[in-house]
Amino acid sequence: MAAVEENYKTTIGRVGHPKGSGQFTVQVPCSVVAHGGTGITDILVQLGKSMSSSRKTKTWVKRGSYCYLSLFNDPKTKVMAEMTQVISSAEEKSLRKSDIWPKEFAIGHTDVTSDNQSKQDNQDSQDNQDSDLFVNPNRRVVVEESDSDEESD
Repeated sequence: MAAVEENYKTTIGRVGHPKGSGQFTVQVPCSVVAHGGTGITDILVQLGKSMSSSRKTKTWVKRGSYCYLSLFNDPKTKVMAEMTQVISSAEEKSLRKSDIWPKEFAIGHTDVTSDNQSKQDNQDSQDNQDSDLFVNPNRRVVVEESDSDEESD
C-alpha cells in the first residue's frame, strides 16, 4: 500500500468505478501518493466518514466527476482517503482556471499509453462493429430466404 506524503492532506480526484458500501476507486495524481513520478493512479476511497447517514444516502456521485478528497494513512484498511464533497460543474470550470487544479487532469494532458490505447480501440471498433452488437440467445434466429422465381412473377 502506498503511504501518503505528509504535506498533502486535501486533493482533487476523478471518480471511477463504485465498489459498494460507499466505496469508490478514484484517480489521483501520482505525486499525491508516495509512488513518485508523474501520471495518474487509482486509490480506494470511502464516501465521507464525517457525513451524516442521511447526507450519505442523498449524495449522488457520477463516474467521471471530480471530488475533494481528505487523505489519511490507515495501515489497517485499504481505503486511503475520504470523499468529502463532489465538485459541481460550475466550480470545476473556475478551478480549472486557477493554480489549484492538478496538471494531470488538464484537458490537453494525456498519457502516451492511454493515447495509444484509444487509437487501438478505435481501430478495433471500426473493424468489428457487427461483432459488438448484442445477440439475445433466448430468441430464435429467423433467416429470410427469397426465391428469385416468386419475385419475378
